[in-house]
Amino acid sequence: MGSKGKHFSVQYPEVNEALNNLKRVCEKGGHFDEKVSMLLKLAVAVGAGLENTVKAHTAKALKLGIAEDQIEEIILINLPSIGYAKSVAALNWVHEVTGKPPFQ
Repeated sequence: MGSKGKHFSVQYPEVNEALNNLKRVCEKGGHFDEKVSMLLKLAVAVGAGLENTVKAHTAKALKLGIAEDQIEEIILINLPSIGYAKSVAALNWVHEVTGKPPFQ
């Protein structure tokens, strides 16, 4: 959780707990393992253009053992649907997390 999330959880603990409960309930389906679920969340964040969420899910994906090239592939799979500009932006957000140089 980033600093904004930590601050939110301190200031609004009941709302934060409700969000955590919602997350647990939504993830109970059991059809997807943790890695596939993370890649799905990443794909949605990329499509929505949510920079902080893409960065957070990238960091979590790497910790789960998902390879950087798999993360980049998720973005490239989305390119025909979301366009070049959003895809390059998302790749740059991933590169900020992984330490790769950004596209110019």
